[in-house]
Amino acid sequence: MRRLLHAALFPAPALAALAVLGGPAGAQSFDVLQSPCPLPGTCPDQTGASGSFGHRVVTLDFDGDGALDLAVGEPGRDAVYVYRGPDLFAERPLVFTPSGLVQVCPQPVGDYFGGSVAKGDIDGIPGEELFVGAPKSLSARGEVYVLSRDGSVTPMLSMYPSVGEFGNSIAVGDLDGDTLPDVAVGAARSSVGGFAAVGTVHVFSSLLGVEVVLANPAFAQNPAVNGYYGGKIKLADADGDGALDLLVSAIGNHQPAGLYSGALYVHRSPVVAPQGIPVPPPLRLDDPDVVPCDFGPRYAKGFDARDGLILIGAQRKEPIGGTCVGGQEDTGGAYLFTGKDYTRVAALPDTTPSYKGLFGFDVSLVDLDGDEKPSAVVVALEDRELHIYDPGDPAAAPLVVPVPAGAVYWAFGTTRGDLDAQTPGEELVLGDPRANSCAGRVLIFGM
Repeated sequence: MRRLLHAALFPAPALAALAVLGGPAGAQSFDVLQSPCPLPGTCPDQTGASGSFGHRVVTLDFDGDGALDLAVGEPGRDAVYVYRGPDLFAERPLVFTPSGLVQVCPQPVGDYFGGSVAKGDIDGIPGEELFVGAPKSLSARGEVYVLSRDGSVTPMLSMYPSVGEFGNSIAVGDLDGDTLPDVAVGAARSSVGGFAAVGTVHVFSSLLGVEVVLANPAFAQNPAVNGYYGGKIKLADADGDGALDLLVSAIGNHQPAGLYSGALYVHRSPVVAPQGIPVPPPLRLDDPDVVPCDFGPRYAKGFDARDGLILIGAQRKEPIGGTCVGGQEDTGGAYLFTGKDYTRVAALPDTTPSYKGLFGFDVSLVDLDGDEKPSAVVVALEDRELHIYDPGDPAAAPLVVPVPAGAVYWAFGTTRGDLDAQTPGEELVLGDPRANSCAGRVLIFGM
């Protein structure tokens, strides 16, 4: 991968040295992007305020020139930065706040603007809009902003009375079958039926012209609190019929064999439809290896879907056959689902397991070598490793790649895309919001 980063963007240096790693598959490399407005301190979810640059990341064609751009959320500053391609870091990024474009480093207001980012073309004009969640705004009811290339910022609100942290996740695409884009927004702390933090997903349908609320399918299970349905959502053609399906995680939902085991729901197209048109029930993909003594493995906190594959991580999973003696081991696990209705499942081997390694913290299906076949990439957070598998041979030992020094929460934001058009393959973009005393940074990985 050629060196993507070039110049400082603000008076504070934005460019760190490139780390190049050797390995059995040849050279792997990381570009390290530092925050242009570093705000060190403590992370927003702890006792103070800091930038958390890289909390969420997404690739998109924001300006409509055909080259991929990169958007990076910095919710501690209530800011989102858009780096424009094809030479991503040759010029100053666009800096957005809830008020619009600014020319200086913004001051935080506490809305957590940049807590989620997504892309979608909703106006038919070349260039994709950028959708930004501010889940802590409006006393943690939350809201979503639509950012356009002309600098305009349009807010979206939910009318649901019990919404909680609306905007913690966002996805854009055709969910009602009319070929026009719709917007799905997660609100993982919404209450349903008197149960707290069960979670909802809100679909703004272009066909129906209304906000349709999808409640956690297991909200009535006891105890159903803290299911967090909608904590992460993605759109993909999961069943191969050419239409987009909505994938929704619920990391706190139960299975008969284990409390708070977690689940992934696949809402197949059409996700919403006019009255009289049937909507398929969601397909639920459960943890295939429940350890009964395991409390909260975070199954499906990280997942990805592509080309008939669904990859799911479970970062705090105990070892299979473990006794949970001596406390949580949090070794982690990752699973690849294939076949009709995803009836085949393979556990990806962790060849370097460790105590509290958090293998499966996040996952991605990314075409690293340009052969149009994605690799399955699994993050081992505390081990500070990427594990790269061939989905065609999931039992084979992976390529294990260490990440650059200083990595902390180095895969909290994850996305993929062909940012370097001069070389084959996509890059994997990893947000590390707790690096540099929680000022944050972004790692860009390529083969």
